[in-house]
Amino acid sequence: MDEIDLAPDAIRIINSANDTEFLARLVESMRKEGWKGRRLLVEESVQHRVSQYFAWTGSHRLEAAKEVGLLTVPCLVILAAEAETAFVRAISSAMATLVGVTHRRRRPLPGPAKARGAQAGGPDAGISSLGARPQRN
Repeated sequence: MDEIDLAPDAIRIINSANDTEFLARLVESMRKEGWKGRRLLVEESVQHRVSQYFAWTGSHRLEAAKEVGLLTVPCLVILAAEAETAFVRAISSAMATLVGVTHRRRRPLPGPAKARGAQAGGPDAGISSLGARPQRN
């Protein structure tokens, strides 16, 4: 990732700024104090030796910067291939958190070995294939 300043008009917005009241407050703030806050997370896609930039974060700040007429905005630039990998990792992490699964790989138990373990008094002993305890005589 590179930290660079880009012209606001050089960055395409992926998610449009839809909170007009918040945008108006940002414009007013930028007119008085300039850019304040985090850098934009921007994806760089290079096609035919020409870079295109897409904002992943900061759509409201970017729109405000354009309206105020700022010449540059601070950005963290990630290459398209890295962005896809980062996105997949973030989604995987979020899904794991949602379902309560750790990132460890779990080894599947082979069917016949599990059945033999149950018959031989292993950790699954006393549990039938339907999850109920077998009746004892």
